[in-house]
Amino acid sequence: MKKLNTKIFSFVLVLLMIFGVSSTAFAAEIDNPNNNVLGTYEIEVSISSSDDSIPYATTELATGEVSVSLIRDGNSTDVQVYLNWSGDFSINSFRFKKLTVASSNLLSSKTYGTVGTGNSYKTYNVTASTVASRYITKFTIPTDVEKAKVTVSNLQVYELVNGSWISGLLASKNITIN
Repeated sequence: MKKLNTKIFSFVLVLLMIFGVSSTAFAAEIDNPNNNVLGTYEIEVSISSSDDSIPYATTELATGEVSVSLIRDGNSTDVQVYLNWSGDFSINSFRFKKLTVASSNLLSSKTYGTVGTGNSYKTYNVTASTVASRYITKFTIPTDVEKAKVTVSNLQVYELVNGSWISGLLASKNITIN
């Protein structure tokens, strides 16, 4: 009987440990305050190889993300806006029709700045890479503001695998000003 109680106790203890670890990791993923991803992009990439003298071709999904960084210049009101790329495939340009940085307060929204009219694309080139960053502009944001909402319309990247502009799934984000 004592042997059975020990096994049950061990089993319950293992379950508690698994539940505790997984729920903590899950909560951290959902409530990540530094998540600054604006867009997620996917393309199909053709892969060909010959393994054991048998040639074959297949496709796989390659992904990438565009994020935004808001960087305060010291203790001043000047905040620089950067677009960043990190992905499985190389890009050499960003483009969008309108980028707006506004207060994250829903009750008293204030626009700090806008780039673009929303009618035509503004293009920003980067060195072709799977990781890239590009300065976009500088806005004046009060020093007591710690977060700002960034909205970008029609954000695209120029991917070099197929040589085309691609759109992704976009979201407006409240971004911490670093």
